[in-house]
Amino acid sequence: MPTLTGTVLDFTTTVLPGMRLVLKPSGPVVFNPGLVGYILDPKPIYIPINPDGTFSQFVFENGTGMPDNWYEVSLERRDPLMFGANNGYKVITTLPGKLRVPAAGGKLADLIAVPWNPVLAWYGPEAPPGTPVANTLWLDTDSTNSDLLIWSN
Repeated sequence: MPTLTGTVLDFTTTVLPGMRLVLKPSGPVVFNPGLVGYILDPKPIYIPINPDGTFSQFVFENGTGMPDNWYEVSLERRDPLMFGANNGYKVITTLPGKLRVPAAGGKLADLIAVPWNPVLAWYGPEAPPGTPVANTLWLDTDSTNSDLLIWSN
């Protein structure tokens, strides 16, 4: 079973206390690895966030079951004044895009298909470091014509 990992912080890189991730499967799935078959119930998966902001959770992979399936990812915060069926947690945000976890697992930030940011650009004499996202603009200042290139993966 693949492991989904990651870190949840706020925009100041501060750990947020009382948070959890929720993976909501897109629907029921028939999963048949070898001779053993499963029908997977689409109930949400609640993932606690450690005090350092990290998380790690075993989940079923997507892409091998039927029908096509994915996870919707939400972040919930515990409200100490709330009680009830959700144990005082309330959704504060739902990430855009679909999370598909391969058999190898991986980091949530690398696996979720979120909408492209149309303002990503790189300015300089060398290519952007690492592997830029598709459609990143690069103004190559080392070329004679200052070429404007579009990165594709």
